[in-house]
Amino acid sequence: MQKFTIGKHTFEVPELREGDELHATGPNAARAVVDALQDALAEIGRVTNDPHLSPAGKDAKARPLREGIILGIAAIARMAKDDATEADRRDAELTQVPQLHPAAAAVATEDGEARAWWRNLPVEERSKIMQALQDDPAAAQKYERLQLALLRSPVPLPDLEVKHIGELWKQTQRLDNPAEALAIDSLHRAHDWSERVLGHVAGIASIAVGLNRAEILDTLVAAGGPALEGAGVFGFDAATIAQGVRVVEARKAAQAVSKA
Repeated sequence: MQKFTIGKHTFEVPELREGDELHATGPNAARAVVDALQDALAEIGRVTNDPHLSPAGKDAKARPLREGIILGIAAIARMAKDDATEADRRDAELTQVPQLHPAAAAVATEDGEARAWWRNLPVEERSKIMQALQDDPAAAQKYERLQLALLRSPVPLPDLEVKHIGELWKQTQRLDNPAEALAIDSLHRAHDWSERVLGHVAGIASIAVGLNRAEILDTLVAAGGPALEGAGVFGFDAATIAQGVRVVEARKAAQAVSKA
């Protein structure tokens, strides 16, 4: 386990596997946010303990520090999602089903015949083929033409058999391209690790920076952009964020009317 300490708060997460962050950006960013929150809390503490400042002066000087670290955590949380997005993109590219060229009429006819043959097989025979695809790597090559025909049907085939064959197709592509499959898994693990660290950091910030949840949400909504997109790290769901946006917009509209 890896231990992090921020002020009086500590948390632990599993060690990240060696090599998992080779192509990921999230883990280093998450570590940087741990240090940033530590520094921000120290600075906020110096301001709030300054005997030369009034309570109003302390709040005025500390508020930019409080809001700044909240925005930084949320923006990094948004950025960390890019690792998962990249992993999903590469996985989709790896496991995609080759599509027919519009001019490949003969192949399209063969596809249709293969689908008809499959539909006419007894259920027991179809089950045997699917079991072979799952258990025997050689079966994937033997039945590749059938899998392609079923998976690129011009009319989607929603039944569970075709869905299962689609999963087996993806499994085969990953087995045939182990280096890329491992890289994709590494990106997913790096993202999960970053998300876990950032969740702890956001939780500590929510307690320690001196803003309540309404103020945190207001800060994120007012900033918009990546910070608002990363607001979920503070535990806000989509409905709460949408309501926060409506509240801030209504407040701005009322202020504009009062100035008119």
